[in-house]
Amino acid sequence: MALFFKNPPGRLLRRQWTQPCAGIPDYLHWRINKSQLTLPTTALNIPAINLSLIRQNIKYCFPCDNSIIRVNKNYVGSRCFGSSVVVKDNFTFGLRECKAKCIEKVALEDTILNFETKKTMDRRCEFWLEFENGTKMFAEMLDPVPAQTDLIP
Repeated sequence: MALFFKNPPGRLLRRQWTQPCAGIPDYLHWRINKSQLTLPTTALNIPAINLSLIRQNIKYCFPCDNSIIRVNKNYVGSRCFGSSVVVKDNFTFGLRECKAKCIEKVALEDTILNFETKKTMDRRCEFWLEFENGTKMFAEMLDPVPAQTDLIP
């Protein structure tokens, strides 16, 4: 038996999933009578400003070296959680955000960051590698390292 997988045009495939986050119940579930407005007992008191989209963007790349690269970006409100995975010759490796950074993002309120705030964000990540026998290796940058401009020609 032989399987043939035709690469997508441009060797790039994108998928997106979006779900609007809404308070329970939404307007369609309210029962409106002539004299009163009745809400079910499962109503949540969430301010409308805090309701937003939950979205996942996935990009698959198929380079000529027969590897597969998958880039995930998960958006919850204004927060973005990302990871990358590469599968190549019995190796699986990639980049992901540090656990401490993810916990910090979850604790924050949904606020839109301005350009100056984005420039000063902590962009450190964790490199991971999984070998054929299941052994895993992790490497993480602890402190930002400035570029050594004297070594650059």
